[in-house]
Amino acid sequence: MTEFEEMAKTAETAEIIDSAMKLVSTDTMKSIKMVDVNEEILAEVLELGTEMIKFTAAKKGIGLASIQVGLDRKFGVFLDNEEWVIVINPTYMLGKKKVNIMERNLSYEGEILTYERYKTIRAIYYTIDFKDGDLKMKKVARNMHNEKSYLFQSLTDMINGKLPTEKNFFKKEEK
Repeated sequence: MTEFEEMAKTAETAEIIDSAMKLVSTDTMKSIKMVDVNEEILAEVLELGTEMIKFTAAKKGIGLASIQVGLDRKFGVFLDNEEWVIVINPTYMLGKKKVNIMERNLSYEGEILTYERYKTIRAIYYTIDFKDGDLKMKKVARNMHNEKSYLFQSLTDMINGKLPTEKNFFKKEEK
């Protein structure tokens, strides 16, 4: 069990985390103009990213974009093979094969969203490197497949201000 999962286990910890960080409304997210992160604010991104990880783990989520908590910088967090990662200024190159998927999103509690996603992508983002005691941005480029690819596409779209539209909300057929 990771350090953040341990912290999220107790109700008291979940309340502390929940009080420090809140999801913002869709209208608030729509009003935010997202800006790239640069090395000058990496310490702040590291601190906020760590709080976002705690918050997301407490909510039993697997990813969170900065825009979802009212921040205008392009970064987010996601669970990657049992390890939390802070991704900065993410983008992706499209694959060839698309699939229709359903996903959940912490900002749209109780809703199921439907998307056409690529099965394989080339994910490009920065992480925080602690080289020589200084915080630096380290570029990462890697292929992602299936569920990890869908999660990264969803997270990146949110980080870049591309929010779900009415067509993405799953509608149950009425009998």
